[in-house]
Amino acid sequence: MRDGILHGSVRALIPEDERIVHVAHMWTRHPLTLVYGAAAFIGFLVLGFVLGIEQWSGRIGLAFAGAAVATMATTEYRILVQTGEGLVLLASSRIRQRATSIIGKLPKSAEVRAVGNNLVITDWNVDGHVYSVMKRHQAAMVAMSER
Repeated sequence: MRDGILHGSVRALIPEDERIVHVAHMWTRHPLTLVYGAAAFIGFLVLGFVLGIEQWSGRIGLAFAGAAVATMATTEYRILVQTGEGLVLLASSRIRQRATSIIGKLPKSAEVRAVGNNLVITDWNVDGHVYSVMKRHQAAMVAMSER
């Protein structure tokens, strides 16, 4: 279902005459994401005291919620699409894997290569920017790197 939403949103933005070959959802974090998340955690923990939340579990829950929002706000979500014409970079929504706008076409010389991985995520260098990609989009990224 998630891939259906992703492909449908990409199809709505890519011109009808262009054939979509591969699609991959990816994200990159701001360099200060951890700092923002930690600051939000501390700030919301203090807010829990100010609001009079008596239980520590409530204060910590509020702090984690604030940190999650700060982390999500400092993450950029992108979609890389290979069409018959080349690679296209699209912006993606924060909540669902859905294309929202076209950022632009990447040059033919744009480099796409894996730079690191773990069990769940692979990091890819896409035209000089490092993005994290879930393993379920791994085959699409490999195919785009070999274009």
